[in-house]
Amino acid sequence: MTKRTFDYTANDLRNPRGSNSLSSEALFYQRSLYKEAIYPITPPTPLDTWYRSALFGKVDRYQNTIMLRNDKLKRFPGSTDVAIDFVVDAFEGFKNHIRAAGAQGKLNGTTSGIISDMSVRGGWESPEKPFALYLQNLFSGFLNHYVVNHHNEITNFKTFVPHMKRFLLQTCQKVPVTRTNYMLTRFISRRSSGLVVRIGSFEASDDNVKYEEFISNPNFDVYRTCAKKYGFLVDKNMPWLLTADITSKAMSRYMKNYIAKVWHGDGSVSTEPITSNNFFSNYYNLVCDSDISILKRLFKNFYNQYIKIFPFYEETTRPCQDCPHKTKVTQHYRKSTTIGEVDKYMTDLDWIRFYIDLREGETQGTRINVNLFKSRIREVYREGLKPTGALEWVTIPTVFEAERKAVLAINRLYRNYLYTPAMLNLILSS
Repeated sequence: MTKRTFDYTANDLRNPRGSNSLSSEALFYQRSLYKEAIYPITPPTPLDTWYRSALFGKVDRYQNTIMLRNDKLKRFPGSTDVAIDFVVDAFEGFKNHIRAAGAQGKLNGTTSGIISDMSVRGGWESPEKPFALYLQNLFSGFLNHYVVNHHNEITNFKTFVPHMKRFLLQTCQKVPVTRTNYMLTRFISRRSSGLVVRIGSFEASDDNVKYEEFISNPNFDVYRTCAKKYGFLVDKNMPWLLTADITSKAMSRYMKNYIAKVWHGDGSVSTEPITSNNFFSNYYNLVCDSDISILKRLFKNFYNQYIKIFPFYEETTRPCQDCPHKTKVTQHYRKSTTIGEVDKYMTDLDWIRFYIDLREGETQGTRINVNLFKSRIREVYREGLKPTGALEWVTIPTVFEAERKAVLAINRLYRNYLYTPAMLNLILSS
């Protein structure tokens, strides 16, 4: 048995009171109580998204930040909620099994029906809205704090660029700027993975409601056991959340009903059933692929929003020999910009170098020589522009392909801080 932090009383065990309204000392006691003594220690093992697996569903097995492809979503029968196709199938099987058990008198019918008569209360949650809101808050920070002393230094988009870069490089020391790292924050729900099904709506910080609605429910052990039988992990800290375990044999029964595409070196494509090995590459996109294009739009949109609020800048003409007693102030109109103009002022390599600086800042610094790393990435980019293939079938790569190779190389370095290899093995096997 795991050693307990405190000697909990019998009353504590029957009345957990953990909530965010407690003092820090009381909250530590109550969180320890729930973690160590309230949630059952008997199998099956739950998914612990507070202390072990916070990024479950947000990163793939190689620790790349990922985002679900919308074409992989399927609607739950009789509901407007959606989730990954095979997750919907598995949940329907689980739900029908529990309901059949209740109809056969195998469940306690005198308690809350949240387990015995479960239904979906929430599935996939799009990350687009919270990210868009975050970017708008970022613009507010730029407008209200950074740019207040720099208005007359910004006369057009060209003079805006260095200020925008400086602002983002300062900001990334405190909060993520790239979408790759923002996706990993608590502001993006794990439900964005499409792997999570919600059967209730409760306050995650309230330990008492977890105990009253689930843990003390006579049907809770059946719920946990059958969830595993159908390929789901019960969330230890939010037992109303079920997360598909793609490594389990139970979930693989549903996964194999869907098809994965396999691309071969000769350009041909074959198909095979979805497995835990090909799942991520077929259901998700790497978020880093879009980071630089998002940064470009960010520069354009921030500038255009800025000039809507401040359409003019002032130019002051100082006294001169011909007119020694007069200072002239002239107002000039700031012109809007386009993505095409954005590309005039920063080349692909400029964006790549800036992207490295942002990733370096977001990780609070690494032990690498950043200038040397930038030189290596420059060579990766240039190498990506070289034609490939046999002489009669020469393939001329696009600039985008070269940029992508550089971005992937950058991501391979900076993704390593997410989990240690030992922690990653625990997550994937939990």
